[in-house]
Amino acid sequence: AGTTEITGYDIQIDYNFDLDEVFACAPGSFSLTNLTTITDEYLDAGDNYAGQTLGGVSGSFPDYKLYTTLGYRLDDWYFQVSHAYIPALSQSLFWYGTEEDNGVPKAPEYSNFDFAFSWNVTDSFSVSGAINNVTDELPPQTITGVLGGGQGNVDANEYAGWVVGRTYSIGAKFKF
Repeated sequence: AGTTEITGYDIQIDYNFDLDEVFACAPGSFSLTNLTTITDEYLDAGDNYAGQTLGGVSGSFPDYKLYTTLGYRLDDWYFQVSHAYIPALSQSLFWYGTEEDNGVPKAPEYSNFDFAFSWNVTDSFSVSGAINNVTDELPPQTITGVLGGGQGNVDANEYAGWVVGRTYSIGAKFKF
């Protein structure tokens, strides 16, 4: 039976400050968060797939990916912009190897932005909204996505938030 062994790191940096600490009389507070995932090795039955995509669901193994969030809070309002980045990945065709072996180009890098807000109207009622995939970018369709039987010719697990393009959501919360 085969085994899977993953080696890597998750590094998160958070920074928060009130704007008036930097700009006199500026209202509100600012936050910055970055989560970086680094995969040194993704060993499956002895083969290292870090930095490759095999196509199909759960077939991408980026050697790193970045998720960054900028937030701004002013009284009962909160606004957030998020950015996700996945680097270009080698396309691994099981029977031919990677592009170094067969000339298949890398799956392109992917960058995505989301926007969200919330407003605490009262202590017991709040509303929120979001626009995911603000630029309406679709994830890359790749040769391995086609040959690997991926949904929409992409790795739907890796790019789940963007497979359907731009989406909108609104919500309300009542506390009793």
